[in-house]
Amino acid sequence: MLLQLGKKKKQQLVTAITSAEKSQGYLSAPTSPLLQYSRYHALTLRQSYEGIQVFGGTGSGKTSGSGAHIARSMLHAGYGGLVLCAKEEEMDVWIEHAQAAGRENDLLRFGQDSPARFNFISYELAKGASPFDVAEVIENARDALDPAAGGAGGDGKYWRDAGKDVLVNAMILLYGSTGNCVLSELNRIIATAPQSSEEAMDSEWQLSSPMFAHYASAEDLNGKYVDPRDVDTAADYFIYQFARLGDRTRSSIVQNLMTTLNRFNYGMLRELFTEETNLVPELCQEGSIIVIDLPAKQGDDNRIANHIWKYAFQRAASRKADKHSRPMFLWADESQYFLNEKDVLFQSTARSAAVSTVYLTQSIDMYKHAIGGTERAMTTTNAMLGNLRTHVFHANENVTTNHYAAEMIGKELVWRKNKSHGRNASKSKNQSWSSSSNKSLAIAKMRGGGHTSNEQGGSWSSNWSKSETNSSSAGSTSGSGTGSTYGEAENFGESEQKDYRVEPDVFANQLRSGNVDDDFLVDAIVVSPEIPEPYLFVTFDQRHPS
Repeated sequence: MLLQLGKKKKQQLVTAITSAEKSQGYLSAPTSPLLQYSRYHALTLRQSYEGIQVFGGTGSGKTSGSGAHIARSMLHAGYGGLVLCAKEEEMDVWIEHAQAAGRENDLLRFGQDSPARFNFISYELAKGASPFDVAEVIENARDALDPAAGGAGGDGKYWRDAGKDVLVNAMILLYGSTGNCVLSELNRIIATAPQSSEEAMDSEWQLSSPMFAHYASAEDLNGKYVDPRDVDTAADYFIYQFARLGDRTRSSIVQNLMTTLNRFNYGMLRELFTEETNLVPELCQEGSIIVIDLPAKQGDDNRIANHIWKYAFQRAASRKADKHSRPMFLWADESQYFLNEKDVLFQSTARSAAVSTVYLTQSIDMYKHAIGGTERAMTTTNAMLGNLRTHVFHANENVTTNHYAAEMIGKELVWRKNKSHGRNASKSKNQSWSSSSNKSLAIAKMRGGGHTSNEQGGSWSSNWSKSETNSSSAGSTSGSGTGSTYGEAENFGESEQKDYRVEPDVFANQLRSGNVDDDFLVDAIVVSPEIPEPYLFVTFDQRHPS
């Protein structure tokens, strides 16, 4: 099926703000329109909470087309939000968006040369998270570099779980002692834990061990920061479980754990994430737009940083879980750098938390590759896409994504015509001689034909033949004959079958990408539950995204 390209037009924003919404500074009614797709269709607040996935190949115009229009519509509507960065220019893009929407004062930058700091471990504990929850945050950051590790089984799962036990009990002692959790001190507790039950009872070890000092301090504080029963349980773990492990087993557990924690002992991660906290995700609930200006493409530490912020934002939004408060967005261009299994769980409740997840990437295959390329990765990808209910498809040459789009739009019944035509002809000649004396002449002709038809089809045929013989004799006999046949037949009909409403090659060959020859117009096909039709063809103008 071919598409007719849209006419040149300026995309219009629709922020129909009521008097109540104007006084509070943001949209809140679920049916409030954000972005007008066409005269009769719009992206609404409720629809945005159900998640938006934008697909488009490199150079397709997804960022400057639908991406820019959606971003600015949300800024005009008063959204707060978190922007994850994969590319270096992302910060500049959002400065431009914020200025166009009059929101530049709401823009907050988190980066290496900014004063913003976020001790995520202390932050989570202060918000009432259990040490097990915090250990999950740290594991989530580690899995950013090795997504397949999150689904590890067998020995891999044992080492992960054992390391988590060490981390959790060390955090209980540190937070119970200080009301804070500085990572360097957490490392010291783990490094000075007793190596045997006998050592744990040794007075010299008790005097020199930071682990024992924090235990004693937490005991003295008697539940100021942590339940005293948890403190006793943590101490018992180190004395009666950890200390009794074999030396090789114990050292392997610690080594596996420290591989993750040591990343926070150096450089940017130590500076930005292990000391003080002066920037928290809750500011997004007040209208701030926090941009994590640490491009994931530039290194593993940057990727970890984005994952820490994303998970903290999701947890904060889930704690709020109030769909009547200010709307927020979680924005990620090149989202394959940031997708993981936790997104599936969050997106299932994002609507109740008034959070719009907007992910932009090239293809489905990019997701599957980025999170491990395994069967589990495929399951995670499919589950996530099922929870992002609005899909925007731009020009793309990825076969998997184009077939996914065609399948999502669906098929319809169509009539297909068929016709066949055939001819046949033959001719023969014979000659003979004999001594008989007779003469005869005979001519025979035959012609026939037929035609049948009905509402679905019909057939027509004709045939013709002629034969002639001649003989004579005068004491001798000679004879000759010729014969020919001719036939012709034609059949035609119609059949009903299902075909794609939009063929996969439409996405590869018929959508404009916004270059000069396209007059800066970017085409897309939108599929959404709030659009009554199976799909909507939309044109975005790169020059007028606001």
